[in-house]
Amino acid sequence: MSNVNFDLLDQSVEDLVELEGFEPFPPGTYRLSIDFAEKEVNGKPAVEFSFVNRETIELANLSDTAPEPGKTGSILYMLYKSDGEPNEVGQGQLRELLGVLRESFGGDSSRDVMRAAKGAEAICTLKVRKDRKDKDRAYNTLAAIVVE
Repeated sequence: MSNVNFDLLDQSVEDLVELEGFEPFPPGTYRLSIDFAEKEVNGKPAVEFSFVNRETIELANLSDTAPEPGKTGSILYMLYKSDGEPNEVGQGQLRELLGVLRESFGGDSSRDVMRAAKGAEAICTLKVRKDRKDKDRAYNTLAAIVVE
C-alpha cells in the first residue's frame, strides 16, 4: 500500500507553487558562497560556476532590487565550440577565475582548484550580458573576484 499523497491536485491551480523565472543578479558586488560543477551541454564539456548570495555589498544601479540572501545563480563556461574547436572565451574566462582562486587555495590542475575552492566565500563583482541570439535573455558574467 502506497502512502503517496496527491491531495494537492484537488485544490485550486493557484495553490501550485509558481515557477521561479531565471533572472541574473543585477550588476553589482556581492559576498557569495561559490561552487563548481562539470556539465555536458549540447554534447560539449562545460564548467558551471555556481554561487549563493550571502550579502549584497553594492548595486551598480541603485534602482535595481538586490537579490535576497540565499538566492542562487551561475555562470556557464563552455570549453569547446560547436565545431569542436577550443572556446577561447569560455576557457579564457575560466582560466582567469581559477588563476585567482589558485592563489588562495592552491592546486595543480583546474579540477584541483575547483575542488579546493568548493564552498568558499568570495567578494564577486557581477555584470549582465545579453544573449547574442535572443536579446530577451540575459546572463551574469564575472567582472572581478577577491577571496577573503
